[in-house]
Amino acid sequence: MSRPHSEDGFIFSAHFCKSTVPLRVISAAQICFRRRSTSVGYASQDLSNKKYNAVGFCFANVNADGVATLGDVTATGWNYENDELRLLNPANSVSTMKFLWLTAAEAEELEVGNKAGWYDDEDYEYQNLREFDLGSGFLTSLGSKGVSFTYSGQVYDQAFTIDCSGRKYNVIPNALPRDITLGEISVTGWNYENDELRLLNPANSVSTMKFLWLTAAEAAELEVGDKAGWYDDEDYQYQANFSVTPACGFLTSLGSKSVKINLPAAINTL
Repeated sequence: MSRPHSEDGFIFSAHFCKSTVPLRVISAAQICFRRRSTSVGYASQDLSNKKYNAVGFCFANVNADGVATLGDVTATGWNYENDELRLLNPANSVSTMKFLWLTAAEAEELEVGNKAGWYDDEDYEYQNLREFDLGSGFLTSLGSKGVSFTYSGQVYDQAFTIDCSGRKYNVIPNALPRDITLGEISVTGWNYENDELRLLNPANSVSTMKFLWLTAAEAAELEVGDKAGWYDDEDYQYQANFSVTPACGFLTSLGSKSVKINLPAAINTL
């Protein structure tokens, strides 16, 4: 049942340059981790012919601890009349905010500014400096056929946790600029009867696959194995080798109130 990331239809390339910087312990509302050294670089993600995509930051901003800015992501092949980057309400998965990419010429034509970058779709205010915790995600709605994103910034060298407490619907991206497998992701506070990690169909945003976390005891009780980890919700096949490309992600549906998702470190494998 394991599916390699190539089946997702994403093409991803990354470029890095290592540096060492003094860093401090940080604590964000939803992200908890510690940094000591960083690699900086950029990476590209091809979303051609993929309308609905769960995406998110795979780098943090080079000038801030624990956050990324919307301006750390740039878009090509984007048409502001056809394409949207949506921030979801964790209570009901409805869009709370939509972002559009404008070229400098388009911003001038619309008389909203003279900078290329992200603008909200209501007041057309410039949003490149808007901050998000590393591990935050979005849902795209792309009418254009050749959209690609470029992510830039720095990589954290320590594992970190995304706290989904009280948040039912979350876009959880692979926040690292390398492929990871589900076997590298763990959770706490999960109940397999109430909680799901969903892989979306890029054509219609319907779930194509759902993953459940089982403890070793639960797997044994259900007679599907003896390992803690991720299982698909149809055949209960063990999915530790399911691969996720950088910045690509899942949508959660969480009935439990205190779920935390643990992502691995990146720096030691680059």
